[in-house]
Amino acid sequence: MNEPYEFLYDYPPLSIQQALPESCLYSFAKAQKSLYTLFDSASLISQRLNFRPFYIELLEVNNDLPFRMTYKVTEKQHFLFFVLHGSIDFTDTEGLFISHARQGYYAMTYNDIGLYRVKMPPGRNIVLCISILPEWLAFVAKDLPVLKEYLTTLEAGVYPNAMLPYCQMDLHIQRRLKTIYSEISNSVGSLDGLLRLQLSRILERYNELAEQQLNSISYKVKNYLDRHFYDTDLNSQRVADYFGRTERTLRNHFKATFNITIRDYYTSCRLRQALILMKSKNLPVSDVFYQVGYNDESTFRYEMKKYKIRMA
Repeated sequence: MNEPYEFLYDYPPLSIQQALPESCLYSFAKAQKSLYTLFDSASLISQRLNFRPFYIELLEVNNDLPFRMTYKVTEKQHFLFFVLHGSIDFTDTEGLFISHARQGYYAMTYNDIGLYRVKMPPGRNIVLCISILPEWLAFVAKDLPVLKEYLTTLEAGVYPNAMLPYCQMDLHIQRRLKTIYSEISNSVGSLDGLLRLQLSRILERYNELAEQQLNSISYKVKNYLDRHFYDTDLNSQRVADYFGRTERTLRNHFKATFNITIRDYYTSCRLRQALILMKSKNLPVSDVFYQVGYNDESTFRYEMKKYKIRMA
């Protein structure tokens, strides 16, 4: 597997070194490539292991201010994404919401070819990202209903906004990650069989937890918004009435899960769809705003301006 993505920094780094600093919290003794990239107010430590059908990267960012960067995906990718410390927010290049991930959670994610933005809060943020070749994931997912449906949806060309649900890393997952880490550090000889075994077990457990998450109120609301964002009468109160909950209760559950309000979420869905229509079908604003849920063009233009999205 070639390198499945590359980082594009907002500002040129001050230096790039191959030797890891003493501050590095985790060290992969068998990493094939290690980089220590230093910026004005942040440092980025990357340790990579390219071991087909997997590409593993342990990324540690230590930053005094919010840290932002772009990553470029060169071919369609599936990732197992673990947040070990801190948190991370994903958006598209227009700044529209994709997902939020926090410490102690992991997910199966998908990225189409293109550019994506990430933002990390001040502090120490550590993520483990495992890119998986599609054919291996398809083989493992045959007996895992949630993952199988996820792949079927992707094959049909209906891509989810970003990923399956984030699930908490329980002791089962923590033990398996520890096993992978210790084996990478100690021996590469049996790594192929170990990675296939441990990652298949992680995916089996994830399938169980993801099914539970998809039935939670936050994800039911997200699914509802994904299907109804283009309704012109959509608002938080309508959603609350549909689910028989108070607006405040739903708002709190949704914000706690996704780090975004209900309104901001469906606004992101609307604007993203509007951009697709304008770019792919070359439609003018006057033909788009009503299709994505706005009653008048002025409100649509205001939202686009608010997100600093160019309409030309």
